[in-house]
Amino acid sequence: MVAVQPGIAVGRSTSLDGAVLKFLDTHPPESHGDPDLARQNVRELSTLREHLGSYVRECAGILVAARRQLVCQFVLSHPAIGRMSTDERSFTTISDGGCGVFHVVADIDRHEVLDFVCNGLA
Repeated sequence: MVAVQPGIAVGRSTSLDGAVLKFLDTHPPESHGDPDLARQNVRELSTLREHLGSYVRECAGILVAARRQLVCQFVLSHPAIGRMSTDERSFTTISDGGCGVFHVVADIDRHEVLDFVCNGLA
């Protein structure tokens, strides 16, 4: 089992941050013609970009077809969220939260985000 490391890199930029921003620049979210969803996407992603250095990261390394990948959950550091998981074998469970909680899968060697998803909204 891979250990989860809560609290990594809060308040400083990492190469993963750069990969996340590059992914967001090259993969704009779909609004499917819904103006309310388009406004929500702009609001959520602008907040994410502005506060990316304030997210707590929980990450685990995996191998997929001999490629080293990193699976991470990012949680915006906020007093209302409380303490992150102390279990070294799982991520903190958080429902909802929009882009205050998001998940990425990244290729470690290529410094590239392969998948990105924000939590849902209640």
